[in-house]
Amino acid sequence: MIDAGVGRTGTLSLKRALERLGYERCHHMEEVARSREQVVSWHAVALGAAPDSDHLFEGYKAACDWPACDHVEALVDYYPDALVVLTVRDEDRWYTSVKETISAASNALPCGLERMVPPLGRFNRIVAATVREGTFAGRFEEPEVANGSSVSTSRG
Repeated sequence: MIDAGVGRTGTLSLKRALERLGYERCHHMEEVARSREQVVSWHAVALGAAPDSDHLFEGYKAACDWPACDHVEALVDYYPDALVVLTVRDEDRWYTSVKETISAASNALPCGLERMVPPLGRFNRIVAATVREGTFAGRFEEPEVANGSSVSTSRG
């Protein structure tokens, strides 16, 4: 099962529901944050490496949220029998939510902390490259652009 919806559209609730329904493990940005290996692998993808689905999704039965939602087309090609869903949310409420959570957390890190804790720095760069520069082409601060881009660009 692949969710094409971006973060803050109910993806964490969907992850929990899918795992209760038997999808054993569902890939989500939460999983990336918890795993040094995932951080390193997705950081390479954020820097331009091609996603290695065998490696990135090993042990997972589903995927939702960033960074997977930015690679929906590649995932559908790789897993042609997968079900695909799209989670959505009211655009204004979604934008406010992303701005107050993902964007605020990313902007709040003192730059020295990123150097002192390399996995945290790599994770923050994944968020910047995937969300800010990837999905929103560096224009997230423009609500009309971000809301118009609220469906994954499927860059993979």
